Amino acid sequence: MMMGTVIGYKGSVYGSVAMTINRLGDSYSPYLAQHAENPIHWYPWSESAFEDAKSQNKPIFLSIGYSTCYWCHFMEKDSFEMQDVADILNRHFISIKVDREEHPDVDQLYMNALIAFRGRGGWPISVILTPEGVPFFAESTIFHDPFIKILTNVASRWQDPEFQKQARDSSILSALDQMNQLPVGPDDIDFERVLSTFIDQVSHAFDDQDQGFGSQTKFPMPHLFRSMLMVHQQRPDSGLLEKVTGTLDRMATSGLFDMVEGGFHRYSVDPAWKIPHFEKMLYDNLGLVWLYLEAYQVTESPLYSYVSRATLDFLLSTFYRSGQGFYTALDAGEVDREGEYYVFDHEDLKQRLSSEEFAYLETHFNLSADGNFEHGATLLQQGPEGTFCYDSAMFKQVQAQLQAIRSTRTRPHMDTKQLLSWNGLSLGVLAKAFEVLGDERYLIHAQSLAQYLLDHAYQEGRLVHEIVDGHAFGRAILDDYAFLIHGLLRLYEADFNPSWLDWALQLQVQQDQLFGDDGSGGYFLSDGQDPNLLIRQKSYVEGAVLSGNAVAMLNQLHFSSLMLDSDRWDQVTGQLKGLSGALSQHPYQYADSLWALVYQKAPSYEVAMITGVQEGDQCSILKALRQTYFPNKVLSLGNESSQIPLLVGKVPIEDQFSVYVCERGTCYSPVRDVQSLTDTLGL
Repeated sequence: MMMGTVIGYKGSVYGSVAMTINRLGDSYSPYLAQHAENPIHWYPWSESAFEDAKSQNKPIFLSIGYSTCYWCHFMEKDSFEMQDVADILNRHFISIKVDREEHPDVDQLYMNALIAFRGRGGWPISVILTPEGVPFFAESTIFHDPFIKILTNVASRWQDPEFQKQARDSSILSALDQMNQLPVGPDDIDFERVLSTFIDQVSHAFDDQDQGFGSQTKFPMPHLFRSMLMVHQQRPDSGLLEKVTGTLDRMATSGLFDMVEGGFHRYSVDPAWKIPHFEKMLYDNLGLVWLYLEAYQVTESPLYSYVSRATLDFLLSTFYRSGQGFYTALDAGEVDREGEYYVFDHEDLKQRLSSEEFAYLETHFNLSADGNFEHGATLLQQGPEGTFCYDSAMFKQVQAQLQAIRSTRTRPHMDTKQLLSWNGLSLGVLAKAFEVLGDERYLIHAQSLAQYLLDHAYQEGRLVHEIVDGHAFGRAILDDYAFLIHGLLRLYEADFNPSWLDWALQLQVQQDQLFGDDGSGGYFLSDGQDPNLLIRQKSYVEGAVLSGNAVAMLNQLHFSSLMLDSDRWDQVTGQLKGLSGALSQHPYQYADSLWALVYQKAPSYEVAMITGVQEGDQCSILKALRQTYFPNKVLSLGNESSQIPLLVGKVPIEDQFSVYVCERGTCYSPVRDVQSLTDTLGL
């Protein structure tokens, strides 16, 4: 009996019962390929895996991880490479291995199951399912000996029909479905109350001593801090700006930021930001670049400008494949050797550097004979008392020496998947960096990336989820559409090429068709075409990545402003009404959905710019609009024959570059100079 081709595999067609092999060898996923030599008879997430489980009446062991996950690697070495574990799994279970970045819909469903069972989440996800996919056991990392006991116990108890009946109990599915539901709230959101509640919840959770959020590990949480900046603009006396800048200063001078090559590590393993988990992810760094750019707009701090540029340049040099897209993540290093690539030995540096360079590191970057990492090694960092020195000649000299030392080492493993959603975010960040920093390199890279995605990210007329080694595959999810649309809207505001706007509008129509929830509003994460996915997920909570629904709402508001389309505005109003309970009670947990709420409830502007024969103050006006922090606006530029609805009917005054500032389609008198523009916008 032959099954259909599994999407994401190199043309292979998998059989069913008779096959007793590891089926991951032909996977395009770097994570699955890492497990191709395991003695376990792994299946990918596929119809054949579930059919074999049902026909053989075996429970399913489902393992979800990703290629740069340290504890995923640990569990592989501790258990999945061990023959005793493989013997039990191969005899009594159907084993499925999933790359969470390849199947975020599967990941979200079973992450919710893990949270429901254990009250916490994390990777790897280790779940035992009925042949139909109903979870009845969930854990994260499991060490070898307990894992053997769990598997043996389940294999034994599965022989009891009563146990099978209990395992198939659908109450867990009801609980998982309930996690999709939003708390009931008032018909009309009390905007000022939401802002006050958000400020209170942030203040309660914030670590005033070490900055940031969390009492043990510390994650950067860039999108929460972006929401804090936005609320600060509405409530300047809230104290939020001090929390943002205090944390950004601390992160930029801590072990989280790589002062040698640029870029941020995944998170800090201690509350004082000293030692990181060394993995570097594209998604995290994109969010942090955007945050530091916005903080630079607010404060004009040279530290924030430097960190933004250094991080983005690191991504371009290391994660970006020229003329193509961005890779996904850099590993933390080998198990038991994490961070080896990033740290330095005191005596080795003393031998390699001049006495002046060595003294500089001792003075400014906490280099000492005792070290601050394992085995006396040192992770260079300024620490909480550090001051901005990244623009000094001596820093650049020492940095070049340290980069030369690193160049002799083996860089950690790179996951070379090009995820469409994260590349969509990359597009937006590059455009934003061009606008704020004025560096045309970033615009050129953004335009090249957009063209690459236009040429390669389609299959059968719709977007794919990922590209690996030139192969585009996988069903796109909501995030793929919403994040790419967001990136295209940002790119349009950077170069005002209407073709980007046209493409974004086409994608929005497809997104509505594929993921729209006609009953409750908003969007499902997946298209509903996977028969083995028991629940169609919909979420507004930012988890490991931004909420696709939150980004989609902001996209709709921008379309509404540019296209003068009140229906899109009303759709978001309906979504926010459904979110009223969540935003009223827990705005801290739904912080990225605040962006749409602030856009609707606070003053927002459409800025229509019309070119004339004379350039006038065009350059200075664009610079002022781009470098000032004011997120509640959209920009459009063209001549008087433009077909973009916001520009239609507007003409240059006395044939000079003219700006029309509008609110919900009602426009003020046109202006032609920076001062008049800033007065109109209240900047």
